[in-house]
Amino acid sequence: MGVWTKAVCLAWACTVWMSAAVADDRQERVIIVQGTGVVSAVPDIARLQVGVVITDQNARTAMSEAARAANRTMGELSDAGVEERDIRTSTLSLQPLYDNNRLTGEISQPRIVAFEARTGVTVILRDQIDIGSLVDDLVRAGSTEITGITFELDEPEPLLDQARDAAVRDARRKAELMVNAAGETLGPLLEIREAGIDPGPQSFARAEAMMISDVPIARGETELSVQVVLVFALAD
Repeated sequence: MGVWTKAVCLAWACTVWMSAAVADDRQERVIIVQGTGVVSAVPDIARLQVGVVITDQNARTAMSEAARAANRTMGELSDAGVEERDIRTSTLSLQPLYDNNRLTGEISQPRIVAFEARTGVTVILRDQIDIGSLVDDLVRAGSTEITGITFELDEPEPLLDQARDAAVRDARRKAELMVNAAGETLGPLLEIREAGIDPGPQSFARAEAMMISDVPIARGETELSVQVVLVFALAD
């Protein structure tokens, strides 16, 4: 191969490499922005856990008493208008309780002194139910544990769609602002993806403290947020 031929080949290879480098530079001429959309709404359902704990020296007695208390709980829920589809058994257990020899200094095998029976249900309370009155009635009926109250939206998807729309608008606004400030021109949208969703259930801990009688419960507002990532090309 002659010198001239080698020079042509080297020039061609260099041209190919430079073309690839230019293409890579063009691929890198993008702007990536994140947008956030937030929508507020008043929760229309409450989710809580209602339980009964019974302790007795006889295992069968403990379980029977817990079952009777659970039946009373179910009756109160039914009287309040809670539908069967909104009640789900979440706890059913029986376990022994042992004496504590460390208090007496004795060294012996642990001894069963009683049995603890637990029953519990997770309940969805819809908007028409007076939660405060129901909690009061459940305590009177024998419920010993009422925990984990959260306020949620029954159908959050329409509101999440509003948050998605706001998130996309927010991301585009940021992209246009930064590109204009840099003296560039925003090109076509290359990619869009949802980066995260926060359905925002509101914990009961954020409401007023619960009392045994005349329970004050504040639903407040819950926020639903959506984050999106947009990738735009920069115009040549």
